[in-house]
Amino acid sequence: MDARRMDVEVSVFWEMRDILQTLVDGVEIAESTVQASVIADAMAARDDMDTYYNVFVRNWWRRGSHGERVPGPGPKTYTRKHVTYADARDLCKQYNDTHNPGFLSRKAEFEEA
Repeated sequence: MDARRMDVEVSVFWEMRDILQTLVDGVEIAESTVQASVIADAMAARDDMDTYYNVFVRNWWRRGSHGERVPGPGPKTYTRKHVTYADARDLCKQYNDTHNPGFLSRKAEFEEA
């Protein structure tokens, strides 16, 4: 094998090595980014598990002296207490989808316990 061909092969080897190293570094960066994202999601889910909510219904209007609607949130009537965020959302959606809000706009809501 002549020296010139050997130099070319060595040069190609080093170029390939650099390309492979760049790919490996890219995979490691992608893995660390994904891991950070997964960790952040897990921490957020854990925080949500530590937070509970109370579900209630109330009217958003009251009757005026002449029977008209007047803005004014009414008192809260609690239907469920100490539920998770997902359960609170589901309960409110279920109530609001199955009940006519009526003239005074009675709707389900939730707040942090």
